[in-house]
Amino acid sequence: MPLEIKSLSIRDALTDANEISRGSILYFPNDAKFNLDTQCALLTRWDWEEGGDPPEVMAVDNVEMVELLPVVDIQQVVANARQQRQDPSLQLLLKALEYYYKFDAFIDFDHENPR
Repeated sequence: MPLEIKSLSIRDALTDANEISRGSILYFPNDAKFNLDTQCALLTRWDWEEGGDPPEVMAVDNVEMVELLPVVDIQQVVANARQQRQDPSLQLLLKALEYYYKFDAFIDFDHENPR
């Protein structure tokens, strides 16, 4: 089964998180900074039948991409932010995603204190 890869921005991943298959994985350009317009790659399918794991690093259109997070984690980051703020802005969701990526923990908007 070949890899299925879709291009999307971090903005789209945050906005449409619940519409994306939970088994998908978001990849981030290796040298990019977190911003809403950063173009990422969404890996939606790989060869599970042969015991294969998704790649940690892959090239998409000659850009080295590294695994950012499974979509299920992004969905949980968005849900957690919405529990803390009724209608979080995209900038706040981006901040929550970056925090989760760096610290493997949900951000507490009332007590932001990175480890």
